[in-house]
Parts: sequence; C-alpha cells; structure tokens
Amino acid sequence: MLELIWELPYYYDEPFADGSQLPMMLVSKLAREDGVTVVLTGDGGDELFCGYESYIPGIKNNIRHKLSDRLRINRLRELVRDDLLKEINYSNLTKVYKISNYQVADNTQIRNMLLDIDTYLPDDICCKVDRATMRYSLEARNPFLDKDVVELSYRIPHEYKYHNGSLKYILKELTYDYLPKNMMDRPKQGFGIPYGRWLHGPLKEMLLDYTDEASVRNQGIFNPDKVTKFISSYMDNAPKSQFHASITPDYSDIVWAYLMFQMWYDRWKRADSDLNTNRMAQKVDNMNGFDNYKNANDEILKDLQSINASVSEKAVNAEFALNRGGRAYRVIYNIASIYGHASVDRMRDVA
Repeated sequence: MLELIWELPYYYDEPFADGSQLPMMLVSKLAREDGVTVVLTGDGGDELFCGYESYIPGIKNNIRHKLSDRLRINRLRELVRDDLLKEINYSNLTKVYKISNYQVADNTQIRNMLLDIDTYLPDDICCKVDRATMRYSLEARNPFLDKDVVELSYRIPHEYKYHNGSLKYILKELTYDYLPKNMMDRPKQGFGIPYGRWLHGPLKEMLLDYTDEASVRNQGIFNPDKVTKFISSYMDNAPKSQFHASITPDYSDIVWAYLMFQMWYDRWKRADSDLNTNRMAQKVDNMNGFDNYKNANDEILKDLQSINASVSEKAVNAEFALNRGGRAYRVIYNIASIYGHASVDRMRDVA
C-alpha cells in the first residue's frame, strides 16, 4: 500500500491532496482485477440534486464551516513565502470564487450547489475519479453528468431536491422502486482516510524528511521557519482517535496537502528527477528490507479495509445494482426523456 501512496504524484501529475484518491485507486484496482472494464459512478448527483450535508441550512452548521475553512486558509498562507503569494495574486483568486458571486439564485443552498458545480466537481471529484480509474485502464462513466440530465436538474424546482430536510429527495423517491430502501436511507459512506493517524504513524518519517529546514529553504517556496514550527507543533499532538489528531483545530488535511505537494515536487521538479526515478522510489527500495516498512504497510492496509464499511460491501452493493439488469442506471439516465417536459404538477405526482 505504501507503493500506492508513492505512485500518487506520477499518476495525478499535479499536486492533488484529496485523500479519498487512495481508496478510489484501491477500488479501481480491485474492479480491474475482477475483469471489469467499465464502471458507473454517481459523481454529480450531490451537486445537481442537493446531496451534501453541508447544504443543510442552519446557522451553527454554516458558521462552523466558514470558521474552519478560514482557519485552514490562513494557516496554509502562512507557510508560503509572501513574495510568491503576491505573485500569484492570491487575494484576487479568493474574490473570483465567492458564493455571493452567484446572484442568479436567491437561495443560499442553490448558490452553494452552483459554486461546487463550478469548482469542486470538475477540479476535485472528476479529476480524482478519472485518474484513479485510468491508472488501471478502467473506464468510469458518469450518467448524472449527461447533458440532458444536467439540464433537467436545472429545470426541476428546488423543493424536489431538498424536501422537509431530505437531501436528494426526488432521486431517492425514484430509486426506491429499484433498490432496497435501507440502502438509500443509510448515512453517506465516503472515502475518507485517517490523515492524523497515518501522518503520526506510518508516514511520519517521510513527512519529517520533507520538512528538513535546509531542503525547504533551498526549494524556495515555503517559509522554512514557519514550516518547521508548524509541523513540529502538529507532530506533538498525537491522534486521539483512528481518524483525527488531537490538535484543535485539526490541521491534518493541511499537513497532508503539504506532503502531497512535496511528493509531487520531488517527482517532477527536482533537477535530478531525470537521472533517478525519484527519491520516493529510492525510499521504497531502502525500506523493503526492514520490518518498519512491513508494519507501516500493514497498518495502512488495515485502515483502508475498515474505512466507512469494507470495500467488499461496496462491491456487493454495486454488483447487486448491476445484476438488476442495469435498471437503476437506466432510471437515472432516462429521467430527462421521461420527465424533461413534464409540468410542475406531474413532478409533484412523481415525488
């Protein structure tokens, strides 16, 4: 599994720090080994039909997310050299993607969805899935992102997407006829990874190696003193649970992003990258003969197997849906042709 982590900079080809890329690659690998060549994904369903819990209205929920995001942005900015921040015009970048820019809708929930469709969906979700699947020559198709389905989603009244506290309301109502109700009503099962546990455990030595003050200074991108202080403070706070570190707020995702950037830089930007495969590959070779490599690898594998239910359960669920003759897929794909020109009264009947 450590080899898979070291592969990330090569196959993603850019600094990419969504940790769910690892489970996504693992699932893609298992599917391909089982002879599967094409898979269907649900990407776009949350953004088009109001499926994220962060869309749920509530002052406490919104303030928590805003404060958390601001703390992380400020901490990340502190690590980068000031002259580079000015060069990339960071302040202008934050003005471009603001929820207040989406004046086309007077509903904050809809504005958040539009912002995610414009940013999170193409730049994170689609990128993550495409590169993880193509790593194993597995083709992923996204029926929700079909042109007709996307256009239909914009015509459906919002109350059919978020109804009495129920997210993706109309999609759930449609699929109840094709899938077991308990599959649709259970909590979302994402592909999160235990950042804190791994960074304080099996990936600790690699993180500290990329935090070496002299190397950071020679790189000329980050403030070496601030990076050293930040990582040192982070490492002093051992994880209090499987998935989170005890530091408050938890900056594990920022540390992970820093690590992913350094691994990418190591693979593609260092002057000696053409002469050697890269330092990361050398580290794997150097660790192969030691017990700590095996222990670290086993620890990460154990965590991945327990993330939000086992991969085998997800595979069984996917196989169940496909064995129903692909009806679930056809229902979603053909919504546009069935209800594309329906009246509001007809939509109400369907819901």
